Amino acid sequence: MYQNIIWDFDGTLFDTYPSMTKTFLRVLKDNGINESYENILRLMKISASHAFRYCTENYQISEDRLYHFYTIDKKTNPEDFLPFPDCKDICKRIYESGKKNYLFTHRGKDAIAHIKHYGLDQYFEEYVIGGSGFKRKPDPEGILYLMDKYNMKPEDTLMIGDRDIDIIAAKNASIKACYFWQHPNAVVKEADHIIASIQELEAIIGL
Repeated sequence: MYQNIIWDFDGTLFDTYPSMTKTFLRVLKDNGINESYENILRLMKISASHAFRYCTENYQISEDRLYHFYTIDKKTNPEDFLPFPDCKDICKRIYESGKKNYLFTHRGKDAIAHIKHYGLDQYFEEYVIGGSGFKRKPDPEGILYLMDKYNMKPEDTLMIGDRDIDIIAAKNASIKACYFWQHPNAVVKEADHIIASIQELEAIIGL
């Protein structure tokens, strides 16, 4: 069974998309653009850059005017970013079983702040976050750093994420990948495991 669990943050460990969508809609409204919550949420679940590209292509607005989104998003109150149901329990059980939790995310230091706010930090060994100097997913550099530092065996290591870049990064590092499926019609064939709820990790990890 797996000994090393590497988590993505947005859309995997924490349900950040509703808050991110509201923030993005606020930025759009400030620029005279009205969009539906459902459409922006769908785009955000692909990526923030995908939402940016959609708006620049469909409205007369530059990406520079949309970048205020990131300033607001980094200041989001912890109460607006909630861990997915059962995440804290699973992380605790992983830790108590002698296995290790790690984080690999594009989000910056605010990811750690949110993890600490909900008391999950005691269960994590290390964080690889945005601004750490590592290349962005699907480049495996962040994963390879963790594997080298903690002497992880590829067959004992699992990456959990909700986007194709998480899965591809894992495969590029020659480790196993678990796709947290939340997007209708989304299929990531490279994934070794596919789950629709965090509880399903129990059998996969061996808790």
